[in-house]
Amino acid sequence: MEQDFPISSFMEIKKHLSTERKNFEKDKSIWKTVRTALTEAEAII
Repeated sequence: MEQDFPISSFMEIKKHLSTERKNFEKDKSIWKTVRTALTEAEAII
């Protein structure tokens, strides 16, 4: 079977995707905290 896509490129893309996913989850968590804080502040007003 002939490889159409080099495994080294695949590994590099997989590593990059993993890093970006971690960054996304971190940002998502931060925004969730901000939304919760805003909702609580609005409830106080």
